[in-house]
Amino acid sequence: MSDATTSQPPGDEGGPTEKSKVALKKEAKRAEKNAKFAAKLAAKAATEPKDKKDKAAPPTKTKVEEPEFVNTTPLGEKKGDCL
Repeated sequence: MSDATTSQPPGDEGGPTEKSKVALKKEAKRAEKNAKFAAKLAAKAATEPKDKKDKAAPPTKTKVEEPEFVNTTPLGEKKGDCL
């Protein structure tokens, strides 16, 4: 007959393990980043207009049509040779 205590490795009680200093530092840093991100989202939501219809539309730019480029250099000639 076997006991439940003999099936576990010695020293392993199955409870929560203590975190190392590095793990605690990382967890604190992650929590700080999450808090910063939540504050940023809250600030953005406060400044964003609720009704986008009231917001004025930006003026549209009219596209100026440029004439197509035509190469006037004769075949076999270089552009910089006409000095």
